[in-house]
Amino acid sequence: MKENCIFLRIVFFFCLEYFMNIPISVTRLTFVFLSFL
Repeated sequence: MKENCIFLRIVFFFCLEYFMNIPISVTRLTFVFLSFL
């Protein structure tokens, strides 16, 4: 179940990056931060 949650997060951030043109490094940092929560 946890792997599924991580996968959904990756997809979510990928979509955010794509649609909002957020720099990839910012999104990666956010992803790393959230994965430690």
